[in-house]
Amino acid sequence: RGLGDVYKRQGRDHEENEDSFLIDMTKNLFAVADGVTIPFGGKIASEKAITYLKKYFNGNLLESILNCNKKICEEKKKNKRIGYTTISAIHIKNKFFELVNLGDSPIFLIREEKIKKLSESHSFESRLTQVIGMENISPYASSLEVEKNDILILCTDGITNVLSENEILSLKAKNPKVFVEKVLEKCEEKHQVYDDDKTIIVIFLG
Repeated sequence: RGLGDVYKRQGRDHEENEDSFLIDMTKNLFAVADGVTIPFGGKIASEKAITYLKKYFNGNLLESILNCNKKICEEKKKNKRIGYTTISAIHIKNKFFELVNLGDSPIFLIREEKIKKLSESHSFESRLTQVIGMENISPYASSLEVEKNDILILCTDGITNVLSENEILSLKAKNPKVFVEKVLEKCEEKHQVYDDDKTIIVIFLG
């Protein structure tokens, strides 16, 4: 199993990078979090979400993210500087992987030369309807069996606002590092009206 490489870059239109990510090889746990810029506190929220997921992960991804959100909501009552964040996470266990997401940071599977979005987009009229930091959340959760040569991708919308799914598929390379570099190069080539933060994790499975 060739496990992963990551790319993270601050967008030119942001004062600070509000994306955070997790690659924990010992737990086979991977995640991206995209802090919500408006009204404030997205960077703090995304950092806390990733920190708490890693710290409190108990083998059950959905339960761990619910606990993570509960902890952040408790802290928000005392610290008004904490905002909101998306989160998309994958846990690989034996022959299966489970995924959980809140918000619009997508998870893709490349299998047999086709790309498929596995996550659910929680947004309505450009507004996020489910994010970490809300009191009542209903994360999307799913589990799939691993097949030979599967490739998993977690990214923030700073990537998918620039590249289509088929463009990402066309950049597939022989290993995670090259794949990530090609996505980066393609993003830099394309004109961006709004240059958002960009984070992508690519995982090759055996």
